[in-house]
Amino acid sequence: MKKWQQYDYLICALVFVLVSLVWSQSSNYTWDDDAISRFLNVQDARYHPKQFFSSWNRPLFVALFYLPAQLFGRMGAVVTMVLMTAGSGILLYKALKYKGVPNAIVVMVFLLFQTFLFGISRDAMTEPLASFLICLGIFFFCRKQFGWFALVGGLLPLARPEGVLFMPFWLFPLVQQRMYRYIPLLGAGLVAWWLGLYAFTGQPLALVQEVLASGEKKNRYDRVSLTHHIGKYVYVLGPVAFFFFVWGYLEHLKKMFSDYFILLQFTVGFLVYVCFAVFMDLGQSGGALRNLITLAPFAAVICVYGFNHWWAMFDVPVAKGKKAPRPPGRQELWIYVAFVVLIAWLCFTNELHFRQTYNPDKKDYTVFNALVVCCLLAVLPVFFKKSRPPYGAAASLMIWQVMFTLYYENPASHGNEERWGMNAMTAFLGEGPLRNHKVYCNHPWYFWAARRHPNDTMLTGEVSARSKTMMQPGSSLCGSRTIPGRTIRICRSPPF
Repeated sequence: MKKWQQYDYLICALVFVLVSLVWSQSSNYTWDDDAISRFLNVQDARYHPKQFFSSWNRPLFVALFYLPAQLFGRMGAVVTMVLMTAGSGILLYKALKYKGVPNAIVVMVFLLFQTFLFGISRDAMTEPLASFLICLGIFFFCRKQFGWFALVGGLLPLARPEGVLFMPFWLFPLVQQRMYRYIPLLGAGLVAWWLGLYAFTGQPLALVQEVLASGEKKNRYDRVSLTHHIGKYVYVLGPVAFFFFVWGYLEHLKKMFSDYFILLQFTVGFLVYVCFAVFMDLGQSGGALRNLITLAPFAAVICVYGFNHWWAMFDVPVAKGKKAPRPPGRQELWIYVAFVVLIAWLCFTNELHFRQTYNPDKKDYTVFNALVVCCLLAVLPVFFKKSRPPYGAAASLMIWQVMFTLYYENPASHGNEERWGMNAMTAFLGEGPLRNHKVYCNHPWYFWAARRHPNDTMLTGEVSARSKTMMQPGSSLCGSRTIPGRTIRICRSPPF
């Protein structure tokens, strides 16, 4: 083996880190405003410790990102998130390598350049944190280090509260291996959260109230159809990952229960998010496709299953002096390719609006065309006479996945009229005669773009009836509101 191939996983991780940092500096657009609000809340925890216990903030996220956000601001959060995501890929690769899974290196691409995970991996969002914990759990699970495995599982609900529903899959191996002494660690995270809230509020049921509080609000995306997540999962994964994921999932269905920690847990987790989106409100974006990013490690491993099935069709050993056989499975490959192209034409030719729902009035053939190219690359080795490993086709497929992700999640891809307007307003307020005047604004994007914090009472203030009486001439009131067809931006000085 060439020396550089011993470190190919580090090269892949380094490429991801460099590209992510460049992307982060190319625009200030985040996936959505939740990332900004959570980042501001982490900064605010210095003055209001209750932010550490907020179910919406996620206690583990605040604990991990508190110092980076306090010391280095936005870049502290960005760098920490990017390094954590890169570490997820390394952990998953090491786990598969330890288990002897062939072509384990491709899991780095299927995870780190999984389209939605890459797009969100620089923002103050909790899906990549949950993904990291799952990668860490898979690593300890494969190495049978059950103490650390149980501890990581206990932290999962502190990153995503619905992680409680995954606990049976983390409990079963402990029972199976008779590691009963580690079972209490699965509840350690929730106990710590409960103790913190109890000490802070003095209420024994504070944790229950905090977790259930989100149910008091309406799901802003409304409830969706049963096929919402299934029909749009290609956008979450990207075309090449989707191509191999479906193949790997179908091929391993018969191993569902023996592969309970990967395949069965993914299936149950996917159905959990479908139920959230279809039947519940939960006061959050229960129907948002980005929730599926939490399952990214499981999906990446299933992609490797499909990739290895494809690889085995061409990597056929040939005895010395014997004629190379024709590649097996050619008929299966052509049938599967035809199936993927047909599904893509029927389901993936409408425009995805806000990375969430289809716009029935607009067509978009980006994903369809990308899947067609993927299929062509997958069948390319069939036309070679000699049976040999399809290195060229495999490399082309990995590059195609990366190229699609970088195109679809380009630095400007999360911009919209409201954010353009707030950026323009922030630039206007930061220049000229208004730059030293106090600004009253409740829009989180202003604080993000201006690199200010609401606690900075010298230059900023909230827009409220209470603050109106304290506004002085020369102060500015700014805001933005998007209505169908246009964005209204307001910037004026009192008296109003």
